[in-house]
Amino acid sequence: MSQGRNNLFENESLKMLLEEFIGEQQTNNKTLDDLVKSVNQLRGRVFQIEQKLAKPEPVRITVNTDPMQKIVKEGITTIKLLSAAKLRPLVRKFQVLLFPERIKRQLISFAKVILG
Repeated sequence: MSQGRNNLFENESLKMLLEEFIGEQQTNNKTLDDLVKSVNQLRGRVFQIEQKLAKPEPVRITVNTDPMQKIVKEGITTIKLLSAAKLRPLVRKFQVLLFPERIKRQLISFAKVILG
């Protein structure tokens, strides 16, 4: 009888152990299937990226240079006008001061002319 009980106990233990292994195996299989699906999706994405890299599209850049051209044209026009204008003669005045009492008045009048 004790042997029958031991066999029954062993059978129950083995049954529980097998059920536990089967559960773990099912979980592992599901995880493995999920990983395979993820890898296949990544392969598809990598393939799409490789196709895009194999056929690069030319870069089209459009820049509006009208404001810059307008500024350059105005600058050239101003330079032409300035070069075409008559140059005013430069008048230089040199004085020799002989009397020191006049020096102060002349310096003040000279400063007024220069400083406005």
